[in-house]
Amino acid sequence: MLTGSGRHFCAGNDLSEFVTLAPANAAGRMLEVREAFFAIMDAPIPVIGAVHGAALGTGLAIAASCDFVVAAAGATFGLPEVGVGVMGGARHLARLVPEPLLRSMYFTADPVSAEELLAVGGIVAVVEPDRLLDEALARAARIARHSSAALHSAKRSLNAIESMDVKPGYEFEQSLTGELSASPDAKEALLSVIERREPRFSDRS
Repeated sequence: MLTGSGRHFCAGNDLSEFVTLAPANAAGRMLEVREAFFAIMDAPIPVIGAVHGAALGTGLAIAASCDFVVAAAGATFGLPEVGVGVMGGARHLARLVPEPLLRSMYFTADPVSAEELLAVGGIVAVVEPDRLLDEALARAARIARHSSAALHSAKRSLNAIESMDVKPGYEFEQSLTGELSASPDAKEALLSVIERREPRFSDRS
C-alpha cells in the first residue's frame, strides 16, 4: 500500500525546481522522477494507492503508477502542467480516464474530484477519510490470500499486456500459465478449489 504521510498524498513538484530547469540539465533531473514511477509499476507485487487530499502532477503520476487506487472523499486529482509551462503525466493519466476526459483535464489544468474519477472507473472506491487505510488494507488482504507465485505472474502479465494488442497479449498470458504449471503453489491453488478447502501455500508455512 502506498499513501502520503501529510495532509496530501502528493501535491506535486516544488515549482521552484522548474525555475532553473534548462535543456542542458533537464534530462538528468527528470530521470530521477521517472525512475520513481517505474519502481512502483515494476514492483513484483501489486501496489494499492491510498489517496487523500491532493494528487497533482507528479502525485497523480505516482498514484496512477499503482495497480489501482482507493481514495478518501474530497481527494482531488489533476495535472497542472500546462498551467505552469511544463509537460508530463498525461500517459499516466491515460491509465485512469478515457481520452476525452484526459484531454480536458490536461488542457484546462483543472483538478477533478475522486468522485468524478470513480464514476469513470479511474479509481475503485471512495470512502470517508478515516476509513481510507482500512479500505486499502482490506483490499490488500483479498489479494494476499493468493499465492505469491500467481501474484508475481499476474503483475508481470498485466504490466506486459497493457501495451499489447489482444492476440499477442493473450498469447503472452498463456505462456505464463505454462510457466506457472511448474509451481507447486499453482497446483495447490487448483487442488484447493477442486477439493473445496483452504489452500496451503509453501510461502505461508
